[in-house]
Amino acid sequence: MNLLLYWMISAVSLAAAVYVAGRLGFDAALDPKNPWPMFLGVALLGLVNATVGVVAKLITAPLNCLTFGIAWLVINAALFLWVGQLKIGFFVGDFWAALFCSVVMGVILGFLRRFAVKGEKTA
Repeated sequence: MNLLLYWMISAVSLAAAVYVAGRLGFDAALDPKNPWPMFLGVALLGLVNATVGVVAKLITAPLNCLTFGIAWLVINAALFLWVGQLKIGFFVGDFWAALFCSVVMGVILGFLRRFAVKGEKTA
């Protein structure tokens, strides 16, 4: 049940981030006619972050220490751009749009997740 809830919250945060980025003039767009592929895009984004993202962050850990975390922002933006180029429910056209969307999605996701798991005990 938690996985389904987290998937829905991720889809909402992705939609909000891409919508805001598009309205601010970044090269990002949603498919308004059919929102179901966006759920597939969220799953693919999670899969890429869980596999390629972990390996990339592990390899660049020393660089991340030198740049105080900026390297991981760049990696997250690159992975977001990579998935966004596949046009599965959403589209991200350039690096700056991907950077903006990944940061905004992370903020919204963290905010919504905090309230979604309010009643659960954490270890």
